[in-house]
Order: sequence, then C-alpha cells, then structure tokens
Amino acid sequence: MRISLALSVPKLNTAALDAATIYLYRGNAYNKKGEYDRAIADYNQALQLNPKLAAFFYHRGSAYGHKGEYDRAIADFNQALKLNPKLAAFNNRGIAYGNKGEYDRAIADFTQALKLNSKYAESFYNRGIAYNDKKEYDRAIADFTQALKLNSKYAESFYNRGNAYGNKGEYDRAIADFTQALKLNPKYAEAFHSRGNAYNDKKEYDRAIFDYNYALILNPKYAEVFHNRGIAYGKKGEHNRAIANFTQALKLNPKYAESFYNRGNAYGNKGEYNRALADFTQALILNPKYAEAFNNRGMAYGKKGQHDRALADFNQALKLNPKDAKAFYNRGIAYELKDDKVKAIESYRQALAVAQDPQVKELAQRKLKELEGK
Repeated sequence: MRISLALSVPKLNTAALDAATIYLYRGNAYNKKGEYDRAIADYNQALQLNPKLAAFFYHRGSAYGHKGEYDRAIADFNQALKLNPKLAAFNNRGIAYGNKGEYDRAIADFTQALKLNSKYAESFYNRGIAYNDKKEYDRAIADFTQALKLNSKYAESFYNRGNAYGNKGEYDRAIADFTQALKLNPKYAEAFHSRGNAYNDKKEYDRAIFDYNYALILNPKYAEVFHNRGIAYGKKGEHNRAIANFTQALKLNPKYAESFYNRGNAYGNKGEYNRALADFTQALILNPKYAEAFNNRGMAYGKKGQHDRALADFNQALKLNPKDAKAFYNRGIAYELKDDKVKAIESYRQALAVAQDPQVKELAQRKLKELEGK
C-alpha cells in the first residue's frame, strides 16, 4: 500500500516577489499539474538564486517524492529541516521513508510531525499506514481512529482502518468502515474491492461478487478485482466463470502469478489437468518460490498417474515450506500409489506432526491407521 504524498505549503518569509520566489511559485504550479520535471527545474533555479531558503528544498523534495525518487526527496527534506527545524517536512520525509519500506524511520518522522502539530490528521493517517505495513494492526487502527476524530469525512482513513480490521480477521468491522468510506465517496473503487474481499473471507460470495462488479464498473482495468472475483466464483463452484475472470486478470497483468495459479486450480477442478499443469508451470516461471504451485502441480501430475513427477513437486514444495502439512500428506498419497508403504507412512506421520488444519490431521490419522494396521 503506497502512502499518498501530501503537499503542504509553508509560509514564505519574503516581503516581495523576487526572482527566486517567482520560480518557486511557478514550480508549485507545475507540481500541482503533475509536471514534476518542470517543477524541479524551477526549484533548481530558485535554489541557485537563494540556496538558504528551506521552502525551496521542501518543495523540490515533494516533487522528487511524487516522481518516486525517494532518496532525493529525503535529501531535500533533510536540508529543509536543517534550515528550519519547525517546517512541515517531517510528514513528507516520513512518507518517503514509508514508500522505501523503512517503516520505523517513517513512524519516527510522523511522530515528530505530530509533536509540532497534534491536530495534523494527515500524520496520524500516514503513521497508521506505516503501522499497518508493519502488521501492527492495533496501533494502525488507533491512528486511523485519531485521524477520523480530527476529520470525520476522511474517507481514506475509514478505508485503511477497514483494511487493518480485515487483516485482523474482524470482517464485520472492516465492512462497516468500507461502507462508511463509500458513503463519503461513492466512486471509491478500492473500497468496493476491499469490502468484496471481506465478504469473500466471510464466505458471502454473492455479496463479494456484487461489490467486485461495482469496482469494475468504476475501474474496468482493475486486475486484482477480476482475480478476486474469480476466486469467489471458484468458491461457488462456477469454474468456467472463475477461469474467465482469471484470464481477464492475466490480460491486464501477464505477470500475475497468483492468477495463473488460481486458474490452474479451476482447470484442475474441472478435470482439465493438462491446462492446470500449464498454468501452474507458468506461475512457477514467474515465481520459482511459489510452494503452493509446486504442491498443486504435483496433485495434477498425480491425477494423470505421473507419480514420479508428482513426488518431485511435493519435495520441492517441502523445501520451500517444511511445515506444509498438505504437501506431506499428498506426498504420502504418491508413495502409496507407488506401493512404497514405508515412505508413505513416514510422510503421513510428518503431515500429522505439523498439521494445523483439523481436516488434514484427520486424513493423515486415517491413512496411518490403514497402513500400520496392515
């Protein structure tokens, strides 16, 4: 999740519009238009004329941040803060750190911004996003809640608090927040998508599909929505519709490994194992560490009676995830079909040792009882 780069405008300590200030104002105009290279060129001119005014560094840093050049942005915010430690640059430097994945530094900057202005809703919001990215969901929720106390119409805070609740598995609270975000912004495609995901997690697939449909009306090129709508159709057993959605996601994003994987699952559920194998293989080309794809490709090979290939894939899945109970169980099945009772028993025991899913435990216990009783 990217943090949006806010552009705060500090007051200029100048009594007249000198040449440097004119470059600054024109740079700001280009910045607001999204013409960041032109903005930077004007800020450079301003700095040549007056290299000691913090605002020039601040605004150039904001332009670099918009361009995704976060190191340059940070360097400019650092210089701005040296010249004026009370400038609003802490918030924007925090955003740059957050976009670099340096969440602790981002949090420190947002905290400093809040020391300077305790009613700065944007800094609570941005700190909440950094906490969410660190998977500290309770802290994220606390910050989004504080942002909403300061600005009750902050749709993005409702949306991201909903994401934090969803990450905690509190789907009803997540749905309530996404709904509130949509009341404030009925064209918020991301909120429809995320509410659909929450319904999907609650196994309310028709409601999920309804929200995905609206998200796609608002944004027909939203690959993740096609992907997740495909998952919802798959859960309903509508495999052809699932395949159509994964295919559309892949047209929009040909490197979407998860869509190849899930389309492979749908083909497997239809008994079209050659197509399933092709999709699992493509997923693995894109992500060679995709343990689930090795496991499911192994299952497809098993359905075709190619047990040696199945075993190779289950072993690879287990190298990537040594606690994959399903892969141990499936490997046991493959050994059993090859009449290797000793190795089958060993795999079922390993499955039982690491299994968290009660169904996998029950299946492994049943297999062990059958084989060890013979």
